[in-house]
Amino acid sequence: MKKRQNKRESRHKPGKSSFVGWSSFIFILRIIGAVIVLATQVLLARWMGAHELGIYVFAFSWLILLSTVVGLGFPMASMRFIGKATHDGQPSLVRGFIRRGREVTAVAGLLAAVTGTGIVYSMAPRLPAEQVDTLIFALMCVPVLAVMRMHERAAHAHSWFVLAMLPNMMLRPAIFLLVVFLASRQVSLNASNVMFFQVTIIVSLAVGHYLVFSRKLRHEIGPAKPRFEDATWFKAAAPLLIVTLFSQYFADLDITIVGLLVEPQHLAIYNAGYRVALIITFGFLAVNAVLMPGISRLYARGENLEIQRLVARATQLTSFGAILAIAVLYWWGETILGWFGEEFVRGYSSLIILALSQLALALIGPATVLLSVTGHQAHCLNVFSWALVMLVILNLLLTPVLGIEGAALAVLIDTLFWGFWLR
Repeated sequence: MKKRQNKRESRHKPGKSSFVGWSSFIFILRIIGAVIVLATQVLLARWMGAHELGIYVFAFSWLILLSTVVGLGFPMASMRFIGKATHDGQPSLVRGFIRRGREVTAVAGLLAAVTGTGIVYSMAPRLPAEQVDTLIFALMCVPVLAVMRMHERAAHAHSWFVLAMLPNMMLRPAIFLLVVFLASRQVSLNASNVMFFQVTIIVSLAVGHYLVFSRKLRHEIGPAKPRFEDATWFKAAAPLLIVTLFSQYFADLDITIVGLLVEPQHLAIYNAGYRVALIITFGFLAVNAVLMPGISRLYARGENLEIQRLVARATQLTSFGAILAIAVLYWWGETILGWFGEEFVRGYSSLIILALSQLALALIGPATVLLSVTGHQAHCLNVFSWALVMLVILNLLLTPVLGIEGAALAVLIDTLFWGFWLR
């Protein structure tokens, strides 16, 4: 038994070559996925127009946001608790954590879907029918995507990077692009039928992902009886919810706020600039994806010096890449936005402002990763709670006056605020 445990630990032990290798793999995966997503957004903008695209991205951002919120921090906490339980040779805790996380996300997701549907139907007389249908489709998918994300995070904590990254990062965008392309030849695309295609793909992938993940988990840790430490898990996981929103889903959080303040066509232009600016994050998201399980295990072994070296190296890599990306967007940003359509070029100013906010993130480094996996999420919670309030206030003040440029400025100010506070 001890021999098997040591063998398992050696497979998960982070080394310099594996760090670079998996970072490169995930970086390439993100690039391919991002190119597919960008191409899909461009085609949807041309096929549907800015107004319909704005309705779609608003609903899809709500789907992403709610599927994250209903996890109550359990997916993010996977890095810490699964990593520690694996290191300590406690498969029963691994099984218990995954089961409890799945139950929490499923129940909370169903409640969110039912509540959200009721709210949308109550507002139906004041909303276009197209927007109502699109939002309902998105809400129906919340529990499914939430559970899938829990499984992805658990796979990530085991360093099963292909299983953790491939479905949502590349397979879903690729299948979605193929489906909407084929559908565009047969029907007139609009926000509601495009969302229906997206939801159908997510549900199909979630079922397949669950089957593969369950089989791999049985093979890895055996038929261990689940053991639960609910008090510890809930206490640690809840603060990570806001941390996750700000560190990984900030764009979708912002889109849901801005979407309440501007017309759908303006939201589509803002979203296009935001998605282009997010190209800058590819490097440090790829590095962080490999860094998280590595830091978790190094922290469990007390190797603080090695953690510092990894963090320093990650910050250098991401900062250099971000500066190069901003230079590209400065010179060719208008051309890139023109791919979406002539009306999208007016989003150039907001694109540059949003790109600067991504540079700020790169310079800050993987602070949220370090604080989260080492159990210092309480500090993150305090910072991000204030940052959330500040983001709402800034948008309420700036967006009605300055439009999407004001929304972008709100993002930059808020990012500088929480980023350097964490430092």
